[in-house]
Amino acid sequence: MQHLFRMGCHLVVLACNTASAKALRTIQQNDLPKIDPERRVLGIIRPTTEIVGDYSRSRNVGIFGTAGTVNSQSYPIEIEKFFPDITVYQQACPMWVPLVENAEYESEGADFFIKKYIRQLMVQSEDIDTIVLGCTHYPLLADKIRQYLPGM
Repeated sequence: MQHLFRMGCHLVVLACNTASAKALRTIQQNDLPKIDPERRVLGIIRPTTEIVGDYSRSRNVGIFGTAGTVNSQSYPIEIEKFFPDITVYQQACPMWVPLVENAEYESEGADFFIKKYIRQLMVQSEDIDTIVLGCTHYPLLADKIRQYLPGM
């Protein structure tokens, strides 16, 4: 971040859900005032939470994320601010990032882990009608996720 500021950037976006969940608040509240209060650092969780309620009729939303993102509780906290009537269910998917990073996301082996985490999320509530892919790696799995989540 400091390197980007030295290069002349005035705005840095943490384009990672886990980094946004774990580091953004500290950066904004502790680091920026010391480094340069005129600079900005934004995350990617809040924009999603501002609109997720527009997509859910049942008011039951699922989150697929890394363990760090899920454990931070960032999505439930932020969704509550905009849509207090929504119930949030989360599922950590620790095998999904390695599948993507090793170009195995289209393999049959990926199916096992995709189905596993979908089942673990959906057992929390059959009423989930909207799911957030809370990791920038996960859109590469979207076709397979849709395959095992009919109707979404």
